[in-house]
Amino acid sequence: MPDNFLIVPSADVQGGRLTTLSNAISTTDLNLTVTGLSNDTELVVYQLSTGVIGTPQAAAQPRETHVFALMGQSNMIGRAAFDGGAKWPDGTLQIGRGGDEDGAIIPARNPADGPATSRPLAHTGARLGNMGLDIQFAIDYLSDKPDVTLLFIPCAQGATGFSNGAWNPGDWLYNRETARINAAMNANPEFLFQGFLWHQGETDTGIPGTYGGLLDNLIAGLRRDVTAATPTTPFILGGLAAGNAGRDAITGIIAATPGRVPYTAFAPTADLSLTDANHFDAASFRTLGARYAAALASAAANQPGAPGIPTGLSAVAGDTEVTLSWSAPANTGGTALSDYIIERDSGSGFAALADGTGTTTGYTDSGLSNGTTYAYRVRAVNGTGTGAATPPQSATPAAPATGPVAEAGAQAHWLFGADNPTYADLVSGRIATGPAHALEAAYMTSPAGIRQGRDTGIAEADAQTMCFVFQLAGSANSMIGGTLTTSGSNGVSPYTSATTGIYANMRGGWGNPAISSASPYRTQFVFAAVSKNVATGNYVLFAGNGAGHDVLTGTSAQTTSPRTIGIGNLHFDRANFSGQISIAEAILFDSAKTEIELTEIYDRSRTRLAARGLTVV
Repeated sequence: MPDNFLIVPSADVQGGRLTTLSNAISTTDLNLTVTGLSNDTELVVYQLSTGVIGTPQAAAQPRETHVFALMGQSNMIGRAAFDGGAKWPDGTLQIGRGGDEDGAIIPARNPADGPATSRPLAHTGARLGNMGLDIQFAIDYLSDKPDVTLLFIPCAQGATGFSNGAWNPGDWLYNRETARINAAMNANPEFLFQGFLWHQGETDTGIPGTYGGLLDNLIAGLRRDVTAATPTTPFILGGLAAGNAGRDAITGIIAATPGRVPYTAFAPTADLSLTDANHFDAASFRTLGARYAAALASAAANQPGAPGIPTGLSAVAGDTEVTLSWSAPANTGGTALSDYIIERDSGSGFAALADGTGTTTGYTDSGLSNGTTYAYRVRAVNGTGTGAATPPQSATPAAPATGPVAEAGAQAHWLFGADNPTYADLVSGRIATGPAHALEAAYMTSPAGIRQGRDTGIAEADAQTMCFVFQLAGSANSMIGGTLTTSGSNGVSPYTSATTGIYANMRGGWGNPAISSASPYRTQFVFAAVSKNVATGNYVLFAGNGAGHDVLTGTSAQTTSPRTIGIGNLHFDRANFSGQISIAEAILFDSAKTEIELTEIYDRSRTRLAARGLTVV
C-alpha cells in the first residue's frame, strides 16, 4: 500500500504541531504540483505511517483559561480558619500581589503549604491560615469543566464600600483593581473572562436607601471598564451574615439585584453560620462557594425581559375623580422602566388611558361620573416589553359629604343630638359611653342624679384642652365635664354653681376660681373651656357670656389625674351636684391652647352649632 503524505502551509504548524487541517492536502502522489499559492509560501510535508488510511487529525487545541475577578470586602477574602479539607484543584492559578509576584500568574495553592494549612488568595489583607469561598467554587467549577484552567484575580479588601469612597466607579480601589484585571487580560488575550464574584455590604449598612443604586452603578461600571467584560458578563452576588437588622436590609437589596440587572444571580446566606459577628465559618464558606458556582447558570439565564407586576395598587375615590397609587415591580426585567400603562373599566371592558409616558407611580383620573364604579389595573413597561397587569382595584366617585367637619388637630370632637344616637365623635368614631341621654335635635340631656355623665375613654394628660357647649337643665349644681372627684385626689373640671357662675377647679393646682358670673348658662347654651400645661404651669380658663366671653389666665403648679375625661358629671359623687345638664358639643385637644386660639375655636363652635339650629351666646 503506498505511503500517505500530508502537505500544509508552514503557518499552520506551531511548535512542531498542526494547529488546523483546513488548508491541508492529503496525497499518495510523489510528483504532486500544488498550485494557487501566494509567493513566499512555505510548505511542510509530513510522511504518514505506511498504509495509514483515513483523515489525519489536527493537534489537540490548547486548554482554555477561564478567569474570574473576586471583589468586595473581608467575606470575599475569607476570615475562617482553614478546615483541613480539600484545597484548590491542581493547576488552579491566581494573579499575585506585591513583590516579585505582583501581577504574575502563580498557583492558587502555595507550594509551601502543608496538607493541613492554607494561604488565601492574594487579596489585600489576606491572613495566613484562613480560607474563603474560592476553594469550593474552584472545586465545583472544575468538576463541571475539567478541561479548562481556572485563574482567579483577587481584588477584595476589608472594610471597603460605597459609603467610604472605595467601590464607586472612579474611586481609588475600583480604579486599582480594574487596572489589575485589565493588565492580566491584556497580557493574555487568549484567556476568557468569565465573570465577577462579588461579596460586599457590611460597610454600607448605614445607606440602605441608596445602596441598590450604587450597586447597580458598580455592575454597569465594571462591565464597561474591564476591557474583557461585556454587558452579558455574569455577576454573582452573595448575601451578608444574617441576624443583624442593618445587614439584613442590605441583603434584601442585594437579593433583588437579579430583578433589576440582567445576567446577575444571588447566592443566599440566611442559613449559614458564623465564626464571629460578621464573617462566615469554614463550613459556610464551603456552602457559599458551591452556591456561587451554581449561580453562574442562573446569571446566564437571567436575560432582559418584560418587567414584573407593579405592587400595592390602590384606588381612592373623590368627587368625580379616582386617585391611583402603586409601587414599582420588584423585577424590572433587567432594564430601566420607561412607562406605566393604566387601564380602566367602567363596565364595558378594560382600555388604556391616555395618561402620557412616564414612570411616576400615581395618577388622578378626573372628569368621572359620581356613582359609577371604575376598575383599574396597571402594567409596567421597559425597553423589552410590557409586563402583566396588576389585580384590578375599584372605586366609586361620590360628592363630598356635607355634614360637620371636626376641628383641625382635635383629639376627639362630639356633636350630640338626635342625628348621633351612638354618641360617636367626628375624628375617629370614638363612642362616649354611659347612661342613655335624652336626644334633642342638636343636643343631649343627662338623666338626673350624680355621676350620670358619659365617658370619653381619653385619659387626662399633662398638656390638654377641654371644650364644652352646655346649658344647665335643672336647678342644682352640675359638673360640665373633666376628671374631678369628691376626694382630695388630683383632677380638673369646669362646673356650675346654680346661683353664682362657672368655675374651674384643679386640685393640687390653681385652686377653684370663678371664670364667669355673667354667663347665662341657666337659660342659654354657652361655651366653656379649660387649657392646662403641667410643664409650663400656664393655664387658660374660658367661658362665653352674653357680651362675648370671660377669661382667666395665669401660671400655677398643676397636676394630672389618672382618670378619663367625662362629658357631664362622670366622677363627682357629691349629692348637691346632681343637676341635669344639656351638652351640644365636646372637643378635646392633646395640647394646650392660648386665649387667642380658644377664641377662634369658640367662634367656629358658634357658627357650627348655628348651622344645626342652636344659638350659642
